[in-house]
Amino acid sequence: MALAGNWFLLALVSMVLQGFHAFLYKKLIQDGGDPRIVQVVMPAVVSVLAAIAAVAEGVSLPRALTILVIVAGVQGVLFYLTTAMRLEAIRSGAPAHIVFPLVKSSVVFIIILSAFLFDEWEALRTPRRLTSIAMILVAISMLMEWRRGPFNRGVLYALLAMVSGAGASLMAKYLFVSEAEISIFAFMLISNATTFLLAMSAAARPATRLTRERYDRSVIWGAATGLLSFGGFAAFLQAIKLGDLSIVASINALAILFPVLLSAILYGERLTFRKEIAVFLSIVALVLIQ
Repeated sequence: MALAGNWFLLALVSMVLQGFHAFLYKKLIQDGGDPRIVQVVMPAVVSVLAAIAAVAEGVSLPRALTILVIVAGVQGVLFYLTTAMRLEAIRSGAPAHIVFPLVKSSVVFIIILSAFLFDEWEALRTPRRLTSIAMILVAISMLMEWRRGPFNRGVLYALLAMVSGAGASLMAKYLFVSEAEISIFAFMLISNATTFLLAMSAAARPATRLTRERYDRSVIWGAATGLLSFGGFAAFLQAIKLGDLSIVASINALAILFPVLLSAILYGERLTFRKEIAVFLSIVALVLIQ
């Protein structure tokens, strides 16, 4: 298939699926679902799907099994920290329109570190790509609607999520640089199994008792986000396996546009002039970045 060998199309697929994932996560919180349940169900669904895909692909144990387990395990820990810190940021009162763009600002660290760690300087030297990356960063910043008021500790949680999110992306790319033959589904299985175990541990702590209706709703949302996460993560891994992490991550960062656009389309939320400019810059950036 043409898609399997085209890093740009794979990056776009990842952006779209993760964009819908972000929208469902926002809707979950608005509808009173329990994010802790979602954090357990989502990686469980991804792990099962990744295991099925790995078996169907005929994956055998790689020679670099030790490095696969270590790198994928660390990536799973970092991904769990990203989602957990993002949740704590929202629980602490930081608004979603600040938390989500701030977390996606991790692309700044990814671009800089990818150039040094993976020698991606060549990918960043063309004027078109430099311009497109600058537009993406401006668009992300325009989606953050800072207001005067007391500093909320939720912003600190969001900053931690930003750092761990960058680390998770870098660990994924590192594996493919060190061992190109490793299956993305084997990586996904170990990574999400790690995330699942950590989420189960956190969910086992005493918490507010859930009604049956809220529990069922949370499980359904978790399964839905798990399906989107599987597709988005698989496309992202294949894209960075074929292309440059700095460019793929820049495209992926635009997933935060989807909660904005879908909320406007489905719920009639007003698009401010700043957000309209952010959408315009994002579209131009996608055209230029190829």
